[in-house]
Amino acid sequence: MRSKKPQNSQIIEIFDYWRSVMDHPAAKLISSRSRAIAARLNEGYTVDEIKLAIDGCRSSSFHMGDNLHRTVYDDLTLICRDGAKLEQFIGRRRSISRTSQPARPPEPHIPTCSVCRGTGYIDSHPDTPGFVPGRHFLPCSACLPPP
Repeated sequence: MRSKKPQNSQIIEIFDYWRSVMDHPAAKLISSRSRAIAARLNEGYTVDEIKLAIDGCRSSSFHMGDNLHRTVYDDLTLICRDGAKLEQFIGRRRSISRTSQPARPPEPHIPTCSVCRGTGYIDSHPDTPGFVPGRHFLPCSACLPPP
């Protein structure tokens, strides 16, 4: 463990890097973000390792919103939650760096049904036809097998 308190300039450098990489220009350096960064620096992680973790999060399609809830999970409090989480994102970035090819984007999905766009459900997302707030994941009648 480090005995030296992290410099405020290190915290600001990491925060500014995160703001730039994640495209959050209006984000503020709130105390929870500052504490999370400082805790990782106190554990001995370097500024460059934390930046690498930020890059690892950015390279994760899941964390960038390609998930069931279409939610972006990219806050510094997540990336710097604890050493294990930081190492997870560092590992993700290093594994991408080891390959000579960039990560391939997912294959485009070609919908088979005009009602549910091939998901088999209606009401699964506000952009889906038939969406009704508060009612989710109803089977698509056009995709159901005949009785």
